[in-house]
Amino acid sequence: MQIGDDTEDYGFAQMLYIKIGDGTKTPFWHSRWIGHQTLRSAFPTLFSCVQNPGGSVDSMGERVGMEWQWNIYIREHMDHAQVQQEKEELLIILKEVEPITAIRDKYVWSLGGHEGFKVKDYYWKLQEDRDGDGMVMENRTAINIIWKASMPSKVKIFAWRMLKDRIPTRSQLKHRNIIEDDDACRCVFGCPTIEDTQHLFMDCIKARKVWNLIYQWLGIYVDMNVDCGNHLLQFVETLKQHCPVKRAVAIWAAVCWCYWKLRNEIVFENGNEDLEGMVHKVKMFTWWWMAIGSKTKLGCSFYEWHNYPLLCMS
Repeated sequence: MQIGDDTEDYGFAQMLYIKIGDGTKTPFWHSRWIGHQTLRSAFPTLFSCVQNPGGSVDSMGERVGMEWQWNIYIREHMDHAQVQQEKEELLIILKEVEPITAIRDKYVWSLGGHEGFKVKDYYWKLQEDRDGDGMVMENRTAINIIWKASMPSKVKIFAWRMLKDRIPTRSQLKHRNIIEDDDACRCVFGCPTIEDTQHLFMDCIKARKVWNLIYQWLGIYVDMNVDCGNHLLQFVETLKQHCPVKRAVAIWAAVCWCYWKLRNEIVFENGNEDLEGMVHKVKMFTWWWMAIGSKTKLGCSFYEWHNYPLLCMS
């Protein structure tokens, strides 16, 4: 049985390459065993003219004395200039490589900087493929710490969707053709700007007022001129000396979650724009999650939490 056949195909096999041993089980032309693609793809003209297109690595050469010699045989009457050029280029690449007797070929996982397979490496690769250009490292880190926070699962899922720009903002609804009128995509809080995730939670004047109220409560300041993922990381970094990361993340997520609920109340229930009342809900929810729902409970009353949050968490 040969391994690594057609590993340039998309999917799981694309994440594997073969580390050559004796070369007996690895297809010479159809496997990713040298470079980042198969030799069939790298040298298509040469491949179409060779005598043994299905041969294994060890069958494409022989040992002469102490040295290995590669033999690329071309079919009769097919030895034209382009074929010769590709053959010469291939032999230059192969010059530094040779099979190693008594060692078996083996798969090597190409992600994560280690040979062993890890599910999380493949998960992030799939996320990159799904998101087109892929996520920057800051967003990956921000999403990772969400799952470890001291808060309910529904809030974790909301924060995860928010950081991936998957919540149904008016911009997203326009993108899905649910909203057609451009004017109907404006910010719920009265801004003339299109309501997308970044604007709603970071750039909107009402969002900034909410964050400033939270900063006053905590006695900190975090730059608002960043994207959502970077804001979370800076928020956590600022609070890290006062409390565990999971509590800092919970406060950040509670602000976003309560702000989103306020936004929905305005849209669907003709609710009031009560930002101070929303901030009070943030304090109530976070105290409940940490003092009642968490395994490592806060040893403070709500009054103490409302007035001395950093002291309660330190």
